[in-house]
Amino acid sequence: MRLLHHRIPALLATVCLVSGCMSVRTVTSLKPGENTTSASLDGVKIHLVDATWQAQAQKIYPLIFSDDMTAIPVQPGISSKSHSPDNPLNYLLAFTLFAVPGYFTTTTDTDVSPSLVTKEGEQPLDPVTFRTKKAEWATLITPIALLPVPGPADVRSTGIGAATLYESSSELQQKATVEAIVQTLRQADQTQLQQAVRDRAARLQQNTLDGSPVWTFLGFEVPITPTEQDLKTARRQPAAATTANPATAGDSAQVAKLFIFPTRPTWKSTPQESIVVAKREGDGGWKPVTGYLRSARSLTSAKVLLENGEPARVILSPVSEPPVEDFIDTPELSGKGAAELLRWSNNMLLEAKNRSLPKTLREGNRDDLLELVTRIERAALELNEQSERAKDRAQAMVEKGEGDPAPDRELAILCRQRLDVLRPILGALQQEIALRR
Repeated sequence: MRLLHHRIPALLATVCLVSGCMSVRTVTSLKPGENTTSASLDGVKIHLVDATWQAQAQKIYPLIFSDDMTAIPVQPGISSKSHSPDNPLNYLLAFTLFAVPGYFTTTTDTDVSPSLVTKEGEQPLDPVTFRTKKAEWATLITPIALLPVPGPADVRSTGIGAATLYESSSELQQKATVEAIVQTLRQADQTQLQQAVRDRAARLQQNTLDGSPVWTFLGFEVPITPTEQDLKTARRQPAAATTANPATAGDSAQVAKLFIFPTRPTWKSTPQESIVVAKREGDGGWKPVTGYLRSARSLTSAKVLLENGEPARVILSPVSEPPVEDFIDTPELSGKGAAELLRWSNNMLLEAKNRSLPKTLREGNRDDLLELVTRIERAALELNEQSERAKDRAQAMVEKGEGDPAPDRELAILCRQRLDVLRPILGALQQEIALRR
């Protein structure tokens, strides 16, 4: 037993030499709240658009942060800067292999500037800032650093090796950051928050599609201010991959979309379909756009109703004679599924030509017919351009032996098919206009 007692200090010194002994303390100027699991905002639910921070916040404040679709979207707006000053004494201690603890400090200043994401754009809330100070000391050949670091602390950790010693410090920083977000929400105009809740709840509806229940949500595409990480990522991408018009704070929604879900959705749900139902015009007002559901077995339209000039709710209706003017414009051809969307739109345009064009020619006034002619001619120009670009991309792939040219070839064919459907419609309109001179 006496021999074992003599070996313990030597064994401990050996372990310290291999892994190092450390002690860490961390203190923050913003203390995490108490009883967070039962705290609420009088029924207001929040969803942070940053998935990582949403998951953290939901663990700490489950009654405030939610994935429910009616939860108000909030941009966290978190930024922090850390400073670790040099300690000249550590250079001297290095010559002793840190037999005496080397002392290190890190100060982190965090600014939390959340903003409500509404259809008018990002509405900033009052920011909250806090400071976190972390102090640590370490030794290599002695266990002195296993003693707690002197000074105030909200959390402490001590051990051999640094693999998990910083976990409590990171957790404290996360809790303080979430607490800062909650403070900004508590300081916000509660009437505004309650109105935002009612507005989102009103835009979530249960409807019927093909005789089966579905859920619909009327959403707005609002540009999100890029984070510093987003900007760094964009700078690393080639010029062609960056957006032409980067989002800035205050940009309002330009498009309203209807999202279709088979069951009551959450923020994590994937819609079975989404379609544009309204667009903002140059004067700032909203203009309804009739959308058609591709996922419906029978042709179904979606029309938005405006209340006080704002998109409020959407009506789904079966359509027997789709108006030809609803399918003249070329659908968006960027992104995944462009060919399938164009093929579907081409079929609908053909059906509209055969079902409703005679009525349009018979009942439309001359100015309306002229407007349709102009729209078709613009669509034809766009289709010719899209077709040529698709052919060029496919040819370049063949010449370089890189990529699959089939999707671009298919897109070029579909553009030409659409032109073949538009030509007789244009001819019939021009003939009818000529007869009315």
